[in-house]
Amino acid sequence: MAQHLDAKASLATGEKRARLASLAAAARLVAGVALEQESARSRIAEVLLKPSFEAETSLRVIAEPDHTIVELMSAESIVSPQFTKKTVVASNCASRFWTKLDELLAAPFDFEHNIGFDGITIKVDCRTPAGRKHFEVWSPKPTSHAGMLVGLIYDIAQEASTAPSAIRCLENLRSYLR
Repeated sequence: MAQHLDAKASLATGEKRARLASLAAAARLVAGVALEQESARSRIAEVLLKPSFEAETSLRVIAEPDHTIVELMSAESIVSPQFTKKTVVASNCASRFWTKLDELLAAPFDFEHNIGFDGITIKVDCRTPAGRKHFEVWSPKPTSHAGMLVGLIYDIAQEASTAPSAIRCLENLRSYLR
């Protein structure tokens, strides 16, 4: 009888373990799906460009579940009104962009400490599963870590933009970045 009870208890313990393992697997699956969805939403690269003699401009690259968007917002200036332009990026360009951004975010960063009067202040906020960078820099050299990251965001905005106002805005910013 004792052996029967031990066998029954062992069976019940085994069933509990199997149920727990099944629940744990389901939880991992749900968490994995949620993490995958969160990872897709957490891919964003943004720069706020504040040049000395041009309108403030924000460039945002946002990963949506099925595409990537470039958003260019420019403040009003003496020669142009405020505007916002959004463009869907070609999938091959988006893939190259996110791969390169992941590489830049994973690399160690050396920040420049420049000062001056005629230049550009840039605030950067980038987030991907590979890492995060949030900083402010003044007129970075294009070959510096900050300059390469800002250049990457600028380049995809330039490649994706087709509206004349967006192209003109980006051309005006080019001299501050190159």
